[in-house]
Amino acid sequence: MSHSNKWLLAASAVLLVSACATPEERMAKLQIKQQQLELRAQQINERRAARMNDTSGTGAVGDGSAQAVTDLDTPLGNVIKALASCDASLPATLKQFVTQLAPQVPVVAKANGASLGVADRAIPGRSSVPVAGQAQVMGVPVSGFFDEATIIGGQPEKISWGFYSPASVATVSSVLGARIAGYKQVRQDVGGAMLRMDIYDGRNWRRTTRFDYFRNQSKLAGERVFAIDVSRDPAFPGTRVSCSVRGTQLKELLPVLRPDLG
Repeated sequence: MSHSNKWLLAASAVLLVSACATPEERMAKLQIKQQQLELRAQQINERRAARMNDTSGTGAVGDGSAQAVTDLDTPLGNVIKALASCDASLPATLKQFVTQLAPQVPVVAKANGASLGVADRAIPGRSSVPVAGQAQVMGVPVSGFFDEATIIGGQPEKISWGFYSPASVATVSSVLGARIAGYKQVRQDVGGAMLRMDIYDGRNWRRTTRFDYFRNQSKLAGERVFAIDVSRDPAFPGTRVSCSVRGTQLKELLPVLRPDLG
C-alpha cells in the first residue's frame, strides 16, 4: 500500500470515529481542545510578560552578595525599595544605614548584613516592631516592620519580612509603584491582594502569574512572593507589604536571600 493510500485510510478512520461519536462526546472533545488552547495562550502570555518585566529577582540564585540600595533620598526610603526585591539587598541596605535608621527602626548589624531588631521571629506578636515618630516614604506612612519565621520540627518552613502602613492597599501600590519598579510589577489576586510570584526550579527563579496553581503545591523547591495586602494584625491596621519564601530547599536558599540569618 502506498504512503498516500495509508494516509487516506487513516484519515477515513478518524472521520468514521468522529461521525460515530455522540454529540456529548464531540462536545467533550471540543471543551478539552479549548482548554488546551487557553493553557497554551496563558503560557505564551506569561513568557511575554516575563520578557517585558524588569528581570531583577529572577534568573540564577547567585551568591547572596547583593548590593545596598542607596539611590533614594532617605535611608528609610532605600530600605523600602530594597524590600521589594525580596533578596539580600535588604540586609545589605539595613547595614549600610544602620546608624541613620536607629532613631526610627531597631536594626542589628551582623557579619553578613543587618536584620530588623524584632524580639523573636518565631513568636507572633514578638516578630514585629513599631516605627518611632511619623515615618513616611514618598508620602506613604510606615507604622512598623516585621520579620517572621514558621518553624516546624526545628526547621524553617516559611519566612516573611516587610512593613506595615496605615494607608490602603491601593494607595501603597500606586504611590510606591510610581517610583519603585518592584511595587509596580504586581498583579491583582482574586482576593484583592497585589502579588508578584517567583518559582524556584532548583537552579533559577522563574516569574509566574499562576498564583492559585502554585500556592497549593507543597513540594515546590522554592516559592517567593512579594505581596501588598490588607494587614490582619490588629496592632498594625491598614496594609501589610511582605516578602515570603517557602519550599523544600528553603534551608539552602536562606544564605542567599537572607544571609543575615546565618
